[in-house]
Amino acid sequence: GVTGGAAEIRNLGLEGGSIMGGNEVGGLVGANTGTLTSCYATGSVTATVTGGYSSALAGGLVGYNLGSLTSCYATGSVTATAGEDRSANAGGLVGWNYGTLTSCYATGAVSASGDYASAGGLVGYNDGGTLTSCYATGAVTATATGGYSSASAGGLVGWNYGTLTSCYATGAVSATSEYSDAYAGGLVGVNYHGTLTSCYATGSVMATVTGEYSYADAGGLVGSNDAGSLTSCYATGAVTATATGDDSEARAGGLVGYNDGGTLTSCYATGSVMATVTG
Repeated sequence: GVTGGAAEIRNLGLEGGSIMGGNEVGGLVGANTGTLTSCYATGSVTATVTGGYSSALAGGLVGYNLGSLTSCYATGSVTATAGEDRSANAGGLVGWNYGTLTSCYATGAVSASGDYASAGGLVGYNDGGTLTSCYATGAVTATATGGYSSASAGGLVGWNYGTLTSCYATGAVSATSEYSDAYAGGLVGVNYHGTLTSCYATGSVMATVTGEYSYADAGGLVGSNDAGSLTSCYATGAVTATATGDDSEARAGGLVGYNDGGTLTSCYATGSVMATVTG
């Protein structure tokens, strides 16, 4: 359930089965502050929170990570669901990451649903963590279900406030919100002051909003880049942004859907791009 800072788990795999729980759920460890090396899990993981003050954190290997993961992987599907005023964060490997991931990958489908939903093929929410030489191939879906909410979906990371180096993602990505904003990126849904170097994405990307005064941001690499840095990155997937509510906006880009004060250096994109507004 929980590992301390001195814990070391090596060369361990859990095959099959399913793991279900509340706010910190992982295929191998719920909350990790130790060191995991050459570990894997293949079962499905589900985190569900319906009330209280907790968030639903689900990861194919680790739900909540403060430690270090090296040469680890997960292949099972991951689902996080949260009730009203709660957040849901799901990652193919880690739900919420403060730590370090090196040479890790995930292949399972990932979905998050809640007032605030973040889903990533590898990490749902990367809060200052470092990812190096990692990848994800699973389809990713984030759905915001409440008012004043948001959905962030990324082929690798749903919401990034950390550093990604030599990483990639190939899965299809979709973010949907009925009442507020949706951000979808082939690699990262929202890149908030984060740094991406030598990264790429090839999956299709779609962001959809149906409510009033909402934004649908879709980018082949990053949905919304808020003061983040992208260097030597590229994207090849088709990108679609759709807004159907009154006074809503659809913003789409082959590389970045919406760039707010961010820096792009030596980057390119080749995929088709479409933005549609009907409200």
